[in-house]
Amino acid sequence: MVKTLGDYEGGRRTLLMKAPQRLAIFDTSALTSDVVAALHRGQPSSWVMGMRSGTIRGFIPAYVWAEVPRVLSDRHREGGDFNLAAAEGLWWSDYVPLLYVVPTTYLPMTPPAEVLAREDNSDVGALVLAGVLAPVALIASDRDLLRSGLAHLEWRQVRAAVGHVRTAETLADGSVTLLGVSLQGSAWAAGQLVRLTRTSPATAALGLATVVGAMVLYRRHHPSAGHSGILALRRLATDLAAALEVVARGHREGEAIWVSAERGTTGSTALHQVARVIACAPEPVTRSQVLESLGWRRTRGRTQQMAGLERLLRAYPMFVEIAPGRWQVGRAGANFGLPARRHFVLAPPSTGKASEPDAS
Repeated sequence: MVKTLGDYEGGRRTLLMKAPQRLAIFDTSALTSDVVAALHRGQPSSWVMGMRSGTIRGFIPAYVWAEVPRVLSDRHREGGDFNLAAAEGLWWSDYVPLLYVVPTTYLPMTPPAEVLAREDNSDVGALVLAGVLAPVALIASDRDLLRSGLAHLEWRQVRAAVGHVRTAETLADGSVTLLGVSLQGSAWAAGQLVRLTRTSPATAALGLATVVGAMVLYRRHHPSAGHSGILALRRLATDLAAALEVVARGHREGEAIWVSAERGTTGSTALHQVARVIACAPEPVTRSQVLESLGWRRTRGRTQQMAGLERLLRAYPMFVEIAPGRWQVGRAGANFGLPARRHFVLAPPSTGKASEPDAS
């Protein structure tokens, strides 16, 4: 079954309960700034890392896909120390594979979109898409979109919050995994802990806390264990539990900022309900899964439901049949028939320099 916002109490996310999916719509202005910032830092953006890990799911109106390279080229023509080839390579290798490109044709206008259409029609697609996918965070620095009231006034603050949330969720996932294996007394857990110590000391600390906790439980049931050893283990477990609370606090604070950036509520029409279900689904879904999530089988005959849903899905280009009978919102990794793009790898943070795209 595909779960939606209403399937979770208050729609709240916790460190271990990551649903409902965090949806973000990106505008050209924020994306181009983010690409440039990633080049200067020499490491991936929190947006990219968040989309890779599943912390957020990013969407862009189809015109943004074409605008980003154009705006990067404009910046290059302005002069200064700007590596256009590196910026374009980063866009195609890090961002495009993760962003869902969504045609906004035929989507219903919203009051903010109607206002913007009278001033500048170029950004209307972002607002109508936000209206269909709501609640959603609109990430933009464009003045017209900020005036709509649907975009957070400081998107960099939201980006930092995503970074905190992703880090906390990654640490929690590692801790839970190691807890499961440690309780089985597996030697494999020890090896994993050694590996994590090299690659992620924070995750290793949380994993060690779970192992220590399991050892304490073991000692309780084996009184022959030394008393001083038990006390030492308990103190260590207490200290590591305090470290876990710091991580959990960072998650709560980051999630609060994200929630403040989400705008709108899910509309009552079939389009809004279906779009929300499919956008939040972890994988492409079938019509039966959509119907089950919405509970439509209780009100109409199954054949009529399936036929009506089929017509709706095919009426709006935003819905993509990614495989026979399986649907999603938009298309990730879209190249629209263009030649394969050159791959780009950021240089290590120690150098602070971006490498040129290679031919792979």
